[in-house]
Amino acid sequence: MKFWPLIFIALFSLTAFGQQQFDYYGSDGKWQYRYYRDGSGNVVPTIINGQEVDMAKWKYVVQTTTGNSGCTATIVGPKVVVTAAHCGNNGDTTSFKIGDKTYNGKMERSSLYPAKDHDVAVIILTEEIPKTAVAHFASIGGTAELNKDIYLMGYGCTQPGGGGGNDGKLRAGKSKITSFSGFDMVSTNGAALCFGDSGGPAMVDDNSEKPILLGVNSKGNIRDTNYNARLDSPESKSFLTDMATKHSAVICGINSTQAICDDAPPPPPPPPPPPPGCDDAKKKMIILDIGQCFNINVVVPMNE
Repeated sequence: MKFWPLIFIALFSLTAFGQQQFDYYGSDGKWQYRYYRDGSGNVVPTIINGQEVDMAKWKYVVQTTTGNSGCTATIVGPKVVVTAAHCGNNGDTTSFKIGDKTYNGKMERSSLYPAKDHDVAVIILTEEIPKTAVAHFASIGGTAELNKDIYLMGYGCTQPGGGGGNDGKLRAGKSKITSFSGFDMVSTNGAALCFGDSGGPAMVDDNSEKPILLGVNSKGNIRDTNYNARLDSPESKSFLTDMATKHSAVICGINSTQAICDDAPPPPPPPPPPPPGCDDAKKKMIILDIGQCFNINVVVPMNE
């Protein structure tokens, strides 16, 4: 099939390029998610071909709500969460839960978006998340390379074209980087993104105890092709550095600290103690003992 990146606008973005907006309601009549179709009727982007994972091991990957929009996001520090820019507007309140605790924050999108499709944003929280609540914070890192596997995660739907999922369960699957487009890495041959996965992580691998965040789920064709915003790009690193400075916040992988981030280098060892002085009583006795052993007349001043 032909794939037109400019037409496949990310889930929950504003209606554009002749797209039509639709709201999906479940059998109970409750609103579940919003989606778009382009002029040809193609659906614009959860994890398709993925597997349910143990959420207790991935507490830092959260399901967010911004207005009526549902997305996925990754906690990268006590007060910073990374998601997709199309999941909300600047200043929008976003909320999510860790256990029974609800956290709220304000969204800040990349200044390049939407004029340029740099689909990266942060949520700055109103209160810090203790590390004990998540065990680990994800760390920005890794390098996007052709033919490299990435680990996609999200809370969205599970069936090609949409449907299934969106049940509060986190799913994940591997996909392979096959090309690059603008600010994105393009992945195929595996898991595919679906409604609700937007903003979720593209991890370097499936190591839940040392999570390395390489990209952000952005868009796809909801069958076999994904676009993930790269966090190893100069634009992403500049944006995240600016956010860390502006909000005096730690973002693991950007300005890591040992007390918070697993990837931070350990502190240097303390300097060794200074050697004892020449008036040390024990040292004098050793010198005298050596002199006696070798029958050497040694005089050690005792008043120094």
